[in-house]
Amino acid sequence: AELGNSVHAKWAQMPDSNDLRPGTLELREGVAEITFKQGTRVLIQAPCEFDLLSTNRMKLMGGSVTAFVPEQARGFRVMTPQSEIVDFGTEFGVAVASSTAYEVHVFKGWVGLEPDPRRPGKGKREDLRDGQCALADASGSIRAEALTQRPKRFLQQMPDAHQVGIPGKRLNLADVVGGGNGFGTGRIGG
Repeated sequence: AELGNSVHAKWAQMPDSNDLRPGTLELREGVAEITFKQGTRVLIQAPCEFDLLSTNRMKLMGGSVTAFVPEQARGFRVMTPQSEIVDFGTEFGVAVASSTAYEVHVFKGWVGLEPDPRRPGKGKREDLRDGQCALADASGSIRAEALTQRPKRFLQQMPDAHQVGIPGKRLNLADVVGGGNGFGTGRIGG
C-alpha cells in the first residue's frame, strides 16, 4: 500500500517511506489515508492498530477504518479478531473496540461478514447492504440494524487540517487532563 494524505498523524513508529510493506502499523493520533495496490483507499482514524497483509487485505486489531473499494479491487478484505469482512464493490467502515467486539457500517453496495473459521461453532456468512450496520459482541452474536441508529461513527472524507476535533468523534475532557489529545491518548495520572 501507499501512504497518502494525513491530518495531525502521529505513528507509534513512523513508516520509513510512503511505500508501505506488509506488517503492523499503529496510528496513535490523527487521520491517515492509505491506498492499496488494487486501488482500495482506506481512511485510518486514530487510535488504530492494523496489519497490512497483501495488496487487497488488511487486519484490524483495534480502531476504525473506512474503505472505498473500486470495482477492480472487489473482494477487498478486512479481518477482525472474530471475523472477516469481504467487500462486494462498496464503501464501508469497520471498528474494532476490543478483541471480541466489532462494528461494520455499509455506506454503499454490500459486504459479507464471514465468521473466523478457527472459532468453535462458527456461524454462516451474513450480508449487509447499504444503509445497514452490524454490531458483534463477545459471543459472536451479530445484530443488524439501520445505519440511521448509529450515525457519524466513521469518517467518509479526510478532515480539514485546520479544523478543531475530528468529525464523528467526541472530545473527552478527562483524556485532555490526562495529557492526551482528547481522543483516548492520555494516561491515568498523567
